[in-house]
Amino acid sequence: MKEREGFVSNSSSTLFVITNKTDHVVDLVLFVEENPRLVVQFNQIYDGNYRNADLVEEAKNKNITWEPNERKTCEFGDHAGPYSDTSIGEVYDTILRHGGESRSFKWKFLELNR
Repeated sequence: MKEREGFVSNSSSTLFVITNKTDHVVDLVLFVEENPRLVVQFNQIYDGNYRNADLVEEAKNKNITWEPNERKTCEFGDHAGPYSDTSIGEVYDTILRHGGESRSFKWKFLELNR
């Protein structure tokens, strides 16, 4: 029997709480632009081939905004959620699970939906 270590996905989505740490309105485009290291980490861990510029373009099409200091639940997934079948959905579904923080944002894992 084969055993696999690490993340295994079967059409899941993941809920995260993402907080705007600033006193002005921010959006998902800024989140993606501010966190290119997340794509680099995903590519290294999962042998991916994603470019941050592509995620920025996807964010422009289906943008999320945060009011100053707002906490918002966001769903990302490979085949579920508003960013299903997109680079954003696949990358953020897995890489945001460890939680993190950048200049304007803070995020944490909330719930896995299968």
